[in-house]
Amino acid sequence: ATVSVLYWMKILLGSSSPRRLALLKEAGYEVESVKAPCSKEDGATAEANAVLKANEIMKTMTGEEQTILITADTMMLLPDSDHQLVSKPETMDEAHAILSKLVKSPHKVSTGVFMKNFQTGEENKFTVTSIVTLKPLDRDSRNELFSRSSPFDKAGGYDVSSTPDIVDSLEGSRSNVVGLPMEMVTQILTQWGVTASS
Repeated sequence: ATVSVLYWMKILLGSSSPRRLALLKEAGYEVESVKAPCSKEDGATAEANAVLKANEIMKTMTGEEQTILITADTMMLLPDSDHQLVSKPETMDEAHAILSKLVKSPHKVSTGVFMKNFQTGEENKFTVTSIVTLKPLDRDSRNELFSRSSPFDKAGGYDVSSTPDIVDSLEGSRSNVVGLPMEMVTQILTQWGVTASS
């Protein structure tokens, strides 16, 4: 993959998520990542949390005139709920319990994104929501899934990028469910003069 830029800009991803980093690299961008502080406020939207992470990272940044900062926060909601968040399971029993709830009906995945161009001072923040319907999974199927992809670092205990076969249908952005809505991110980067080709 090659990147052409109207003026050289460094993309800094404020996230330790390997899936977000992979999405940007697969699209052809040269990216550096920095671990974002675990800054989240109870009841805050994904977009507000993305801004919070960016503010914490920006406190430590100096001389970054040629940098574009991207931060994101992804939230998953239980089916038929607009406020009950799905957590990352900490035990195998929790993983089974959460996933058994998610397979009953469609659930929403929303990612809030904050982007800042330090050369121009422009900022952009937005939220993208996708709707996922999973295939029915009995306990044996869930065990098989967890043996292929650990549930412990993922909201809901699953990851569509490594186990796409469990998805029955997906409305909206697939990359959004992975953790970064690349359609919107790419559109804004292009507006800022950063383009990628693979």
